[in-house]
Amino acid sequence: MTGNKVIGLIIDFIKAIQSEEKALISYENGNKYKICSPKYLLGQIIRQYELTPRQYYISENAEFLWENVSTENIWNYYYRKYVKCENDVPVSIQEFTGNANTPRKIREVKKGDGFIFRDVFHDEHMIPISKIIEKLVSLPEPSYDNVKSILDSIYICRLLKSEDRILPIKYKRPFDLQKVISMYNSAGIKINKRR
Repeated sequence: MTGNKVIGLIIDFIKAIQSEEKALISYENGNKYKICSPKYLLGQIIRQYELTPRQYYISENAEFLWENVSTENIWNYYYRKYVKCENDVPVSIQEFTGNANTPRKIREVKKGDGFIFRDVFHDEHMIPISKIIEKLVSLPEPSYDNVKSILDSIYICRLLKSEDRILPIKYKRPFDLQKVISMYNSAGIKINKRR
């Protein structure tokens, strides 16, 4: 396949990282146009790259908590979206601020109460973005097929923030999904494919 703008943009940034100037450069009418920090920007682009449903996992604990809070589809929620509890029976939640290792608040929510999605849930790249970028930059000739193949190896696990905090290895993981799943299991976090 040719002409895919998204993959084409990613290829441009890969080539910029591989270039001597380490920048995305274009010339037009005698003018030079330059975007610096291509590695940083590629990381941001990959974080925003939309995955297919098959590239998602969810922890059993996250799914259980969600089912006790809402009848809505959990996959319609993300980042700062407000979650409203629909359950008459109080449900205990742990709310975190940013990257804090301990919850800022543990409280019970009941029908009508709410919270910010990312204060309780976390979407984690199972194979770190840095590993994805390494693979992309190591391609001698980036093309639609070989870039898409690497992008297809991105997986996200939706879990509780409290679970994310107990994962032993976050950044120096292998580029091997099954080994990463074993790491989750070893930490006592059971995960399943998105349904």
